[in-house]
Amino acid sequence: MIRVLVFNFFGGVKERGIPIYARGLAECMRRIGAETVELECPRFMRTWPSFYLNLAFVFFEQFVTPILRITRGCSVTFYPYNSAGVIDAWLNRSVCGIHDLIPNSRKSTGLAAFYIRSTQWIHCRLRRPISVASAHTLSSLRRIPKFLQCRLMLWHNPFYDFEREAERVIAGDNRKAVSKTKIVLLFSGIGANKDFRTAIKLITGCESIESLQIRIIGFGGESHLAVRYLDHLSENVRRHFVVLGLLDLRELLLEYFNADVVWMHSLKEGFGRPVMEGRICGRPVIASNIAAFRQLAWMGVRLYNAKSFEQSLRSALEFAESSRAERVSAERYHQELEASVAEFLAGKARS
Repeated sequence: MIRVLVFNFFGGVKERGIPIYARGLAECMRRIGAETVELECPRFMRTWPSFYLNLAFVFFEQFVTPILRITRGCSVTFYPYNSAGVIDAWLNRSVCGIHDLIPNSRKSTGLAAFYIRSTQWIHCRLRRPISVASAHTLSSLRRIPKFLQCRLMLWHNPFYDFEREAERVIAGDNRKAVSKTKIVLLFSGIGANKDFRTAIKLITGCESIESLQIRIIGFGGESHLAVRYLDHLSENVRRHFVVLGLLDLRELLLEYFNADVVWMHSLKEGFGRPVMEGRICGRPVIASNIAAFRQLAWMGVRLYNAKSFEQSLRSALEFAESSRAERVSAERYHQELEASVAEFLAGKARS
C-alpha cells in the first residue's frame, strides 16, 4: 500500500479555502486505498500573528515536511498551497497543487508571491507534476510555457464532508420561518480579487435593498475589516448587513439553507467553491461573469456584470420565492478526481 503525505499547514488555522481542499484530497486518497498522513500546524502555533505563522509555514514546507515524509515512509508529498518543498521536488517526491495564478500576476509584488513563484520555478525546472483544482486553472497553465514542462493533472475540488453534513441538516427540521425579509448570502474576503467595495456598491444601489438582509461570509478572523468599511454607510443602509465570523461546517450549511440567494462576487478565482456549495444546497446562485464561474454555468448559475446585477438578483429572488432550485451533486467531480489520483499513485507505486 502506498503512503502519501498531505501538507495541510493551515488546516488547523483556517476553515475555508485551500485547507478544505487538502482535507478532501486526503479523504480521496484514503478512499482509493492509499495510507494518508496529514501534517497540520501545531496547536500552540495556531494563534500566532500572521507574520510569524507565515514564517513557520515556509519552515515547515521546506524542512519539516521532507523530514517527516522520509521518517514516515511516504512515497510522495502533496503540497496544496501553490508552492512546494524544494527538497522533495529535487528527490522527485512532490506534487505542487496550484489553485489560481493570482500570486503569478505582475501586480503581486509581496514576499509571499515571490516565494510562491520561486518554488514553482524550481518545481517546473525539475519537471515535477502539478495538480490543479479546476478546468479554468488548467487551461490557464497550458498557456504558460514553464508549466508545459510538467505533468498537469486536474484534481477537482472534493465535497465529501460538505455533502455528508448537508444530508444531516436536511434530515433535521432546519427550515427558516416565513419572512418578508429575503436573505442574500454574500461570499467575499480581504483579497483584492474579492472586490468587496464594488460588491457593496452594487447591492446598495438596488431598489430592493429595503427588503433584503445581506449576510457576509469569508472574512473569518478579519471580520472587523468588513465592519469598518460598512460603518461608512448610512445607518439606514448599514442595518441591512450582517458580517459573520468563523463558522464550523454545520453553521455554514445552516446559512446556506436559510438563504434565499447565494451570491459570489469576484474579479478572479481558480474555482469558486461557494458557487458549487450553494447549488449542492439547492439555492439559486448569482456570480460575477468571470472565466472560472462561466465553467460552472451548467449548474444553473446566473452570471452578471455591473449593468445586469440587479436584474440577476431580482430573477434569483423571484425564483427562490416560487420554487426551490434542484440540488446539484458533486459525484461527477468525485469520480473523476478518484480516477486521476489513483492513476498517479499507481505510477508512483511502480517507480
